[in-house]
Amino acid sequence: MCGHKRRSVRHERADATFTTSDERRVPCIVRRGDGDDPRLRLTPDGAVCVTLPNGDTPSVDAVLDANRDWIERQYERQRERLGRVERQFGDLTTGLVVWGYTFDFETREGQYDLTVDSGTITVSAPAGRSPLVFLKNRLASRLRDTVVSMADRIAPKLDGRYESVQIRSQATKWASYSTTGTLSFNVRCGFLPLEYVRYLVAHELAHSINTSHDEAFWSLVETVVDEPRRRSTDLEGFAAALGRNEVWADILAEW
Repeated sequence: MCGHKRRSVRHERADATFTTSDERRVPCIVRRGDGDDPRLRLTPDGAVCVTLPNGDTPSVDAVLDANRDWIERQYERQRERLGRVERQFGDLTTGLVVWGYTFDFETREGQYDLTVDSGTITVSAPAGRSPLVFLKNRLASRLRDTVVSMADRIAPKLDGRYESVQIRSQATKWASYSTTGTLSFNVRCGFLPLEYVRYLVAHELAHSINTSHDEAFWSLVETVVDEPRRRSTDLEGFAAALGRNEVWADILAEW
């Protein structure tokens, strides 16, 4: 199965901090896991996640210091890509972001309903029911309809095929295409501008023809989407914005 990867973790309590050369304080989350060596990754919300092997290990400070150059490069790359998408689409880290547009978000008690008025999305749910679950289901349903509509138009242009579409909360991918012809899309794609959803649809349908990412693959995607490689890079910036968005963190907690 091939797919566009992304990382997503909800904001967590920092166990330590890392100070960059320009005096920025980066929160660090420390975990224990299998393996012989420490592992590091930068999460979308801008924290360093350090996984230490079980047993006697170097201190967290020693691991951070030994990997200082890598951490700073990854941190600057994330900041640059987040800044690039926000220069085009504005602040995506606050409010409810749907299709790349930012809305104020309110919840009310009442019959199940979703309304959009003057830049505000209001979701209603009966007493004792979660409006976020209702919102999550509406987002997933709308995303599925959008992907099906796009795929039906794009597949003939690529001479590609698909059998079904499913919406999931995938931990590491925006979307994927299986050998059985299933297009799987992350519910988080509802955060993206529609042009990027269209890119993902084209990307995954192209994998029904070519499973690699060679020049022929990118040329095929480019027949239906402008600048596919730039869009692929931009997805890292959207992942960083989504990882910092508290409303989406609450929605995903209901999945």
